[in-house]
Amino acid sequence: MDLSRRSKNENVDHRWYLSEALLEVDIHKRTVRTNSGEPALKYFDGTVMKGYHNPHKFSETVFCRDDPVPDSCKEVDEVRPDIPLSAFEVKMSTLGTSSGRGVITKVDIPKGSTIARSVNFKIVHAPTYALELIDEYDLDDALNYLEGYGWETYSHGDLEYYVEPSLFTFVNHGCNGTFNILDWSTYLEWEKTGYIVTEQNATMKDYYDNFYDDVYDVYRSRHIESDTLSYTVATRDIKAGEEIFSNYVFYASDEEDWKEDVMDLRRWCSGEDVGSITQIEKSK
Repeated sequence: MDLSRRSKNENVDHRWYLSEALLEVDIHKRTVRTNSGEPALKYFDGTVMKGYHNPHKFSETVFCRDDPVPDSCKEVDEVRPDIPLSAFEVKMSTLGTSSGRGVITKVDIPKGSTIARSVNFKIVHAPTYALELIDEYDLDDALNYLEGYGWETYSHGDLEYYVEPSLFTFVNHGCNGTFNILDWSTYLEWEKTGYIVTEQNATMKDYYDNFYDDVYDVYRSRHIESDTLSYTVATRDIKAGEEIFSNYVFYASDEEDWKEDVMDLRRWCSGEDVGSITQIEKSK
């Protein structure tokens, strides 16, 4: 059983997933002191609480033996060719000066290849309590970095940000479905259905289909961080000198933020506006 889903209200999850240090502080603040001065809790502390965060490995094993195998359990085939990080460089985007920097491949990339697989999980993570500190101390540059280069998620119950761990943080959005890489789970869905949500065809149904899953997934519950930043895969043959483009459509998890982001992408793609990073750099 996944105890993190002990409430129908998922907003409690951000407290359930507190770091060990914050759990210790919380326990210290909320525990009634004893007359003897001895600890009131003999068998519970932050370390024990952390052990409850994820279901047991046995649960994952049983879950992934289902037929058909759940998509989340389908690890990237290790025999797929992987293109190392050294095969890419950052230059000014081929989309024009108003698009800022972009990532260019120095080698040919076959369709289906994974991209810099070895560095994908070294993720930059700004959890909820870090965002509270950023807000408290008015660290605008840190917030601009997270909002401009990362994406928001509620995977631990409240707003947090993840940022790509390498130069791939400079990858631009591929307008009108022109992206040439997709994360692994989206790639699997694309291979199966041939349909991908873009900024042009996105509807609220796509939002609900992507973020509201009625089926509990043990695998994703055990691998929240790695599931948030999965492998990326080339959707077609990419020639040396081409720019790499991804799909930004689901980079916001909150419903209102998502609608706003889709409209922003439409304006960027039509040339009516420029991205937030370009706006900030021009203002400075």
